[in-house]
Amino acid sequence: VVGAAVLFSTGGAAIKSTSYTGIRGGLEVASLRSGVAAAAIAAILPGSRRSEIRALLPRMLAATRVLARQAEIEPLLIQAPSVSSEFLAPFLAEYEKEAGRPLAVVREERFRAIAGSHLALCASGTATLEVGLLGIPMLVLYRLGAWSYLLARALVLTGEGEREEIAL
Repeated sequence: VVGAAVLFSTGGAAIKSTSYTGIRGGLEVASLRSGVAAAAIAAILPGSRRSEIRALLPRMLAATRVLARQAEIEPLLIQAPSVSSEFLAPFLAEYEKEAGRPLAVVREERFRAIAGSHLALCASGTATLEVGLLGIPMLVLYRLGAWSYLLARALVLTGEGEREEIAL
């Protein structure tokens, strides 16, 4: 995940200027004179169900912190309409504590914010369709339960009948 995103984000993306309304603290991304973006915007779409947000959002935020150490990246949390700000508050507080700055959150004009992103980290589901229709490169995440993981690992075999190591 990190390698692909770093490769993509360090390639640069030509944009003139983009600003979003409805983002906590405001966010504006302006291009450098060379036409390469000052920071790649990584939209984070952790899903709309509490259980998937609990499973995926901490890992998505950890991945963006790793990326930020290697490239100019601006994470942008896209909040699903069904998710309350109160539910997200502990995740946002933890991110701010770890990263030393608040995480920008989009509650309105979600599709405009996604369309202005360079990369998206998505929970498997509706978000992948939305991001795909907007033509934004994405990394799709899905977290298996322990039993599902063990079963999948036991069933995955190579052509020679040996177990293949897979990243689940």
